[in-house]
Amino acid sequence: MKNIPRYFPFRRFAPVMLAIMLAASALPVGAAESWGRQTTRWGRDGTRACFTPLDIRGCQLWLAADRGVVRGGTGLVSQWSDGSSAGNHATQTSDATKPIWLETGLNGRPALRFDGNDDFMKDHGAAAVLSGEDPPFTLMLALAQDASTPSSVNLIGAAGDSTTNNQWRVFRRVSQSIRYVARVSGVSKDVVCSVDYDTVAHVVAFVLSGGAGEIFKNGTQVGLGDVDQDLIPLAWFWIGKGYGTSPFWKGSFGEIILYGASLTDGERGRVERYLKRKYNIN
Repeated sequence: MKNIPRYFPFRRFAPVMLAIMLAASALPVGAAESWGRQTTRWGRDGTRACFTPLDIRGCQLWLAADRGVVRGGTGLVSQWSDGSSAGNHATQTSDATKPIWLETGLNGRPALRFDGNDDFMKDHGAAAVLSGEDPPFTLMLALAQDASTPSSVNLIGAAGDSTTNNQWRVFRRVSQSIRYVARVSGVSKDVVCSVDYDTVAHVVAFVLSGGAGEIFKNGTQVGLGDVDQDLIPLAWFWIGKGYGTSPFWKGSFGEIILYGASLTDGERGRVERYLKRKYNIN
């Protein structure tokens, strides 16, 4: 401390300040840095826990149950606000078909609970991301499904007309538990995954790139196929159902993220790690 002038008002505190700076520079994984109002936490994998899905290009829909949920006193949700800049809010005006917000609905984290009877939400803008011929997109979900959910039920769906001829959906069947289907002019093209849907919290990702579709569960590829999606004009994006009135999905969504781009493995991995860490998924 010889280089600090004697008249420097905080000279006697210099050793303490130096010790604090040295300790902060050697923070271990899992520690936190606090500078003013900003706090940066580090995860076990060395990534910043302050990462959000908006850090990845092309985010067109980000629904998270711990933010932007408009609900009444009983927890019924009328709007699930989009955290992206696209403004694709999911809404439901009928109390009878609104999902309910639960503070600890998914591994101790907030979630929207769909009852499997008639609950669903809808949005118009997000459907445009899935429209067209082989549109590049990535859909990522943090969810848990009830064991009593019926077969052939839609988790997410979209349609463009009053018939079943033009639709897009992610659904569960008894024999093929995770399935992505693009149906054009009555002809279905799909990607099938044979792993069971968990009743515990898990992360599912669907990636469409150049007509090839991939399904990932908790970061591991579990499905691959040629979708070759033809031109589909879609008007509505549904959560908890697909085209028609039944069957409805029964379970809890913690987060729904849609990108208008085919994420690279590295980009997808960052979002998966964010979701797994947030919802305590191994």
